[in-house]
Amino acid sequence: MISISGQSRKKHITLIWPSNPGLVMAMPISLAYLTGNLDKKKYKVDVIDCVLNKIDHDQIVSINFDESLEIARAIKAKYPHLPIVMGGPHVTCYPDSVMKHEEIDFIFRGEAELVFPLFLEELDKKKRRWSRVPGLTYRTTAGQIVRQNPYLTAKLDDLRLPDYEAIRLDDYLKKGYRLISSQKRNVPLVTTRGCPYGCTYCSASLINGKLVRSHSIDYLMKQIRCLYDKKGIKSFSILDDNFTFDTNYAKEFCRSVIALGLKGAEFCEKGLGAENCPADCRRD
Repeated sequence: MISISGQSRKKHITLIWPSNPGLVMAMPISLAYLTGNLDKKKYKVDVIDCVLNKIDHDQIVSINFDESLEIARAIKAKYPHLPIVMGGPHVTCYPDSVMKHEEIDFIFRGEAELVFPLFLEELDKKKRRWSRVPGLTYRTTAGQIVRQNPYLTAKLDDLRLPDYEAIRLDDYLKKGYRLISSQKRNVPLVTTRGCPYGCTYCSASLINGKLVRSHSIDYLMKQIRCLYDKKGIKSFSILDDNFTFDTNYAKEFCRSVIALGLKGAEFCEKGLGAENCPADCRRD
């Protein structure tokens, strides 16, 4: 969730990561991408992490949207002029029900890293045309809800590297963040977005589309090398919905990782399709 304030040239943006029950199993990598793609000369960005700061509401059931809505209501009650923006899987799949809550001014459906800066530019204008911002759902002056299609980043390499400092990566590692891997110093890694399948039990294709888009291998090796050298990260959890959909790409990735020569490094995949994981791919 996002609130925006500031009358000076440098706008103040507050990104809020709701609390999660139990162990520290989710890292706000989406906020790292969002922050990494903002111009720090124009915007001051703060991340309020309800997990690390142990901010919780006893009356809230452990569903992130419910807590986000409670936070939005609290902000609007005290600062009614601040625009409240939401993003993520829930609002992407259920925009109409979300926008019924008047505390929420805007929602982004799909991927917002490259279009959120366009929203901020439009926000600074006297005559705002929200239709210029892809993926944005908003209200007209007459109160009509306008829902645009989810925005999907065509070229993933257009994204800057995630801002790990903004989400306090070191604090997550100290708290014992882990996903898939048992090693403590573990970081999520996204190599592709999208899934061509429409499984009834999965919302992946609704959120990131059915077209599989990939980072270049050079982009990923730079990201991995940076985390290994600067943060001592030796364990990477690949968050792709179907890492082996393109077996040639998967094999090239594995070979490139081996070529880096990272001592003690391990890579674990979240999404593997057995039909797309032949013997030679498993061997590599």
